Order: sequence, then structure tokens, then C-alpha cells
Amino acid sequence: MQRRKEISAFYDKELFNTTTGMDLGTGKPGNAYYHYVVKSKNRDKLQQHLAKHDIEAAIRHNA
Repeated sequence: MQRRKEISAFYDKELFNTTTGMDLGTGKPGNAYYHYVVKSKNRDKLQQHLAKHDIEAAIRHNA
């Protein structure tokens, strides 16, 4: 869980001045930092780039 917190903190720092990313659990007790939402007009390209760096990214659709 500590590693997830470190990764989430990195995302928070890097995406701070954008409307691109948002952590879904900041400040909530017991948060596991399981999901981090990133919106992109080039989502497929972004997903491919992340995969090249061994970062799993899934496209989720709201029901």
C-alpha cells in the first residue's frame, strides 16, 4: 500500500495544474489508491505509451 501512496503522490504532483487527472480517494481513511482517473483526447495513444513503460491502464465506461 505504501508504494501505491507514493505513485499517487507522484501523479498528484505532476498533474496538479491540469484538469486531466484525479485521485478518487484522497483523504479518505483506508484508501488503497486503486484507481486514478486520467482523461485524454488521445486515450489510445496514451494507453500504448503507458504500456511501453509497464503501467497498466484500462478504459472504463460508466454504466
